[in-house]
Amino acid sequence: MGGMGLFLTVCGYFLGSIPFCRWLPLLWMGVDVTRRGDGNPGATNVFQACGRWMGSLCLTCDLAKGAIPVLVGVHLLPAHSPWLAAVVAAPVLGHGFSVFLHFRGGKCIATVFGVLIGLMPVSPVVWCLVICYIVFGFARFPSGWRRCRATFACFLPAVWCWTLWARQPAVGLGVTLASGVCLMKHWMCRSQPEAFTLRKPRPNKNSQ
Repeated sequence: MGGMGLFLTVCGYFLGSIPFCRWLPLLWMGVDVTRRGDGNPGATNVFQACGRWMGSLCLTCDLAKGAIPVLVGVHLLPAHSPWLAAVVAAPVLGHGFSVFLHFRGGKCIATVFGVLIGLMPVSPVVWCLVICYIVFGFARFPSGWRRCRATFACFLPAVWCWTLWARQPAVGLGVTLASGVCLMKHWMCRSQPEAFTLRKPRPNKNSQ
């Protein structure tokens, strides 16, 4: 199982490294999203720079590259295997530190969701992140970094409660590592303007 786990981890990293959000807009529309908006090669920036259809395509690709290697790992590796944790974290690490972008990359939110979708056959933890993301999406925070930090501060304890109850430590460890990569990327990009929020902006009193 060690050889299979290593193989799936490496494949997951390289699949996660594929920068769909940069390559697809560049190839089909001639738009380099790293020179638009906040410069982030992620789905949110593609939506803003290229429109809904290209944004939807890139979002689907980011979800898929997180879900596919995890789905394969769930079916080929034992639930208690430490290699499953590595397979869970690998696509997110690849997206955040892509070998094709000189070890730069996106903020990993879509890929984390994809990873959790891939875990659905063995764990419903994706719904924990969905709930936390929606709740804190409507909350007022001075920065996207603080919103991300609050989201995962609530999400990870919920994951570990499920992990201990279901006796799936490999799943809990993998999700924790993937979340750590996502938090690191948001911290590294904390000075960039916030690209997404579910709450409506308050009107500027000076403009009235």
